[in-house]
Amino acid sequence: LFRVVVAKKRVQRLRYQRYLRFRHNQAGRMQLAWRGFRDRRTLCVLRQEKARQHARRVAATVVIQSVGRMYLAKCFVDKKRELKRMHMRVLHRKAALIQRCYRGYHARLMTKQYKALLETLQAAREVGAVAVQRAFRRHRTRGIVAERTAWRRQRLRGVVRIQAVMRGALARLHTMEKKYEYGLIRRRWGAVKIQCLWRVFKARSVFFDMIKERTQLRAKREAAATVINRAARMKVAWTRFLQKRREYRQRMRQEAERVLKAATTIQALIRRYLGRIAYFRKLNEKKSKWKELYDEEKQQRFFYNKQTGEIRWRIPQDLLDLIPHPPCDNCHHVDAALECRVCNELFCGDCFAQVHQGGRRKEHDFRALYDFYGKRLDYGDGDFPCQWPSEVIQDEIQGWMLRVAPYRHPTRVFHRSGWEEYELANDLLREQQVLQQKK
Repeated sequence: LFRVVVAKKRVQRLRYQRYLRFRHNQAGRMQLAWRGFRDRRTLCVLRQEKARQHARRVAATVVIQSVGRMYLAKCFVDKKRELKRMHMRVLHRKAALIQRCYRGYHARLMTKQYKALLETLQAAREVGAVAVQRAFRRHRTRGIVAERTAWRRQRLRGVVRIQAVMRGALARLHTMEKKYEYGLIRRRWGAVKIQCLWRVFKARSVFFDMIKERTQLRAKREAAATVINRAARMKVAWTRFLQKRREYRQRMRQEAERVLKAATTIQALIRRYLGRIAYFRKLNEKKSKWKELYDEEKQQRFFYNKQTGEIRWRIPQDLLDLIPHPPCDNCHHVDAALECRVCNELFCGDCFAQVHQGGRRKEHDFRALYDFYGKRLDYGDGDFPCQWPSEVIQDEIQGWMLRVAPYRHPTRVFHRSGWEEYELANDLLREQQVLQQKK
């Protein structure tokens, strides 16, 4: 068994090494194909640029030549041949200077384009290399996990086989002990049977010798047999009665437990249902105490509490909790948790990380719809603070704020531990309460 395990491990190791060599060869082929494709694409781009440059040069030469010829024709009519030759030399020099300047400008533009193209190709090459490395590492990790799982299974099989062998040996020993005990019992029964036969023989001898007492002995035996049968029947009947009574009591106990469990389950369901109804009724009564109104002077809405007469310019938390949870605009399966300002869409945590993981979208402004405890946040005039749910907190008066607000001063500071104690209401809340009391 040990050699089989060692051989299996060696075969698995050889298979894994062969698989690594095959994967390495495939990766080399992929890289060679990619480099050939990249070089062919670069060569095609360079050929196109060279053809365009040649066409531009020919066009510029034709234009310059036509201008020079027209100028020479006019000078041939107006001036003499000597002046004509001088002017021709000057025109040739100017044309050469213009061509040189144009070629330098065009060469600088082409150089900038080539640099941008090379940078793009370098970035694409790095992205491809990172993707190939990630895939290779994932595949290697899966292979290691599969190898360890197979080794554990093999070890478990060996342990099970050893346990089966030990149990078989123990079972054989137990069987031998049972056989020995059964042989002893049979010997005892044989001895008892021989004794019984000897006694019967002796009794027959006595019976034939005592013929006169036969009637009396028969009567006594019949009476004794009747008593024994009656006692045996009474014992069997009493045993059956006790067993049936025990079964009846057990059946009645199970039936009572089943009925009690069903009644308890029904009561729990009814109490749970009534509790949810009472909870939602009280919740709706609590949340329906706010009324939305509009102030004509400030041109802004406000919220009025029908019970206490309190006025708030921010949406109360009771009304924020009534707003339904919108779904994610990307996957449409999970409730949205973040809102992007540039994309103007709602995302869950996974979709937001996937869409905004790189590029310009990584710099988009966002805001969390809920805080760390699942409460809806009110951002007022549309702020996008770019803070995660664990970094913001919802305030009943001021709306959203940072979890550690810089403008709230602690009431007490513990210098040894560095802890700070804050009051539940800040200065602004106190001022608003004082103004409400004055009104």
